[in-house]
Amino acid sequence: MAGNQEIINLNPDLLNYYLDLIGELEGTPVLDSNAPSNLFSKIESDISLNKVDQALLQGYLGYHFKDNLPQVDCEAEFIFVLEQEPENQWAIYFLGCHYFDHGCYSRALDLFQKINLESCSLWSKIKMRELIVSCYLHLNEFRKAEGLLLPLLHESNTASTEDYALPIELMQALVEWHGEFSIVIGIDLYHQIIKLLDTVLKKHDLTSVFRFEMALLVQS
Repeated sequence: MAGNQEIINLNPDLLNYYLDLIGELEGTPVLDSNAPSNLFSKIESDISLNKVDQALLQGYLGYHFKDNLPQVDCEAEFIFVLEQEPENQWAIYFLGCHYFDHGCYSRALDLFQKINLESCSLWSKIKMRELIVSCYLHLNEFRKAEGLLLPLLHESNTASTEDYALPIELMQALVEWHGEFSIVIGIDLYHQIIKLLDTVLKKHDLTSVFRFEMALLVQS
């Protein structure tokens, strides 16, 4: 699952400097396989970084380049940050993403619900709500998922495309659980949700991106 720098604004110049470097690596069309480890070493040896910032950056870099940095324990890095700064939104978010990616949806949900949405951009608010709904679907808490999904889709339908996050995790969760989900909430409400989802995807020109997923959901 891709992360988003908009989840929280990190103000210190040094943190932003390294985050920009990591972002440049993410955007590199052909990545030098040694580049992530070289940057990791640079972060690790930078005496200007305190231990918390260092752990945050190492966890963030390791999360985005798992194949290049298999030695990095992202979970341990983010947990260390939260032991020192329990309200660190960046660490909360990416530890939640780490758990989500590993199928630990209850842990991920607990963390995502700690994110202060009031400090987030609209893009981030929509993405966070999608992740929370996805967790509920994976946990088979379908009524809770339904209660959040309709308002989320209505908001997504009014948002501009630049404020709308690609709903990869939500679509994957719906495809996996659409049968059980439709039975629990009822077929009429399920069809209403899928119709609204289709409207949202059309508005943001994502119909072709999720053609396969929508075909499965509509057939249900």
